[in-house]
This record gives sequence, structure tokens and C-alpha cells, in this order.
Amino acid sequence: MRARRPYLYSDSENTDTYRLSRSELSHHLETLTDRNQHKDFENFARKLCEREICPNLRPQTGPEGGGDGKVDTETVPVDEAISQRWFINGNDSGAARVAFAFSAKKGWSDKVRSDVKGIAETKRGYVRIYFVTSRPARQKDRLRIEDELHKSYGIPVTILDREWLIDRVFSHNHKDIAFETLGVGAIDPDSRKIGPNDFKNQQALDELEDRLAKMGTSRSDYTQAVSDAFEAASLSRRLEKPQYETEGRFTRATEFAKKYGVEFQLLRAVYEHAWTRFWWFDDVRGMLELYDRVESLAFATRAVFERPESIGIPKSAGF
Repeated sequence: MRARRPYLYSDSENTDTYRLSRSELSHHLETLTDRNQHKDFENFARKLCEREICPNLRPQTGPEGGGDGKVDTETVPVDEAISQRWFINGNDSGAARVAFAFSAKKGWSDKVRSDVKGIAETKRGYVRIYFVTSRPARQKDRLRIEDELHKSYGIPVTILDREWLIDRVFSHNHKDIAFETLGVGAIDPDSRKIGPNDFKNQQALDELEDRLAKMGTSRSDYTQAVSDAFEAASLSRRLEKPQYETEGRFTRATEFAKKYGVEFQLLRAVYEHAWTRFWWFDDVRGMLELYDRVESLAFATRAVFERPESIGIPKSAGF
């Protein structure tokens, strides 16, 4: 596909602007306390969680930043009309109250117990607690403590350790956060040569995302948002954004089409999502997961040019 239709892919060269290795980041996280970077780690963890878990986090203020068993950050309630525009995270986090605690202490197991106890005793109605530590945690110990705390306080607890942090920084391209908050790695602004198509497409994507973020609540606004969300997903694919970004945008486009669009817009969003998984991410299993939905939508459509029978494929044969 790339060889036959290069215009559908990124035309930039060497997009890795930040120079950072896994071992370098791992060592930096291990020695945070030696450099008194506790506050820097909180900022790093919060910004990473904003991209990975829920974007509606607010930093704690004051000299202690919310320590001593209280939350280091928590979600701010967001109306569904706003949260449904998010493309990286599930929009169910808009109304849910979620607490986060961050720690660089070596004794992470004692710290998570202390923090969860303090958060639970606030009686604020948190539906989930995330504890992020810069230390490595064995899976066996992590799962045991998560179950123990859930049983004790009735609130699901998720422990995210150093391996999770490193994996997300590299697999989801968050090196910029590590560089800006922890000062680790280096930046080479001349390493990326942006192609003319990418330059134009990135401008178009930024305009679409800005329009979606500022859209009104009238019926016409939502009708336009269906097209804008789909176009944003298509541009994200063409720019070869990280998979979680492009997948998130296609999921958003599908939800908008289902709620505010018409049949062909929903079929288009789901079909292009499946197409993207196969040709852009080599994800055959993921493509097959969407296959049945594409088929059912195609056979149910009233538009002749979208039905498989229109090109001679009998309904009994599949799509």
C-alpha cells in the first residue's frame, strides 16, 4: 500500500526529535530522590496520566502539593458534551471522580497502602485510585496489593510502576514529557525534516481539533462534527500518528456518527477504522474484530452503492 499509494502516508523524514534511551530514562527514574526531583516526578506522572488515562486532571497547589495521604491530583468533573470530544481516553472519565497519588519513594508498597488509606478516608466518592511509582514493582506483588486494597476500602486501585512509565514514554511517543519535566535526554530540532504534505495535513488537523474543541451544542454543530471527526482521523492516519492517537480518533468518529450522523457515515467510519488497522498498523486481529460490524452495517444500508450485492457478492457469501 505504501509503495502504490505513497500520498496516503507521511512524507517526513526522521521524526524522532528527542534523543532518549530506555536505559537512560530507567536510571533517571531510579535516582530521582538523589537529585531531590520529587516535584518534577509528580509533574511528569501527571502529564503522562493526562495523555494516557484522563485529560481532565488538575494539579494540587500549595507547598506540599497534596501529599501525606491526600491526592496528588484528581479529575475535574466535565460535561458529557465536552468529554465526548476526547479521542485518546474514554469519555466515561468526564463525570467519574478519580484520584491519583505519585511517589518516588523506594518503599512503594508501604506508600501505596498509606496513600490509599488517606484517600479513602476523605469520603469524597472516588470511583478509582491510581498510584504511580518511579520504582519497579513485581507483577505478583502489585496484583496482590491491588486486590488487598480493593477489598479493604471498596475502591478499585491500579498501581502503575516504572515499567509502565517507560513503556508509555517509548511506545506512545511521550519523550517530550520526559524531556520537559524531568530534564532527561536531549532535543535535536534539526533531526526532523517535515514533508510538504505533512506540513499541510498537520495544519488541517490542528484546525479540525480546534474546531471540535470549540464547537457549540446546536444540531448543526454536531452534524458538522461528524464530518470533522472523521476527517481528523483520516489526517491522523496519513500523518502516521501513534496508533493510540489514530485509533482514538476513529473511535471518536464512530461514536459521533452513531449519535449524530446517518448510516453511510457510520459505515464509513467503521470501515476506514478496520482498513487502518490492516494497512497502517498490520493489525489483522484488530481488523477482524471490526469485520462483523462492517458487514452488518453494509448489508443493512439502504444505499445501493454501499451494499455488497451491488458488486455481485451474495449476502450468503459474506462481505
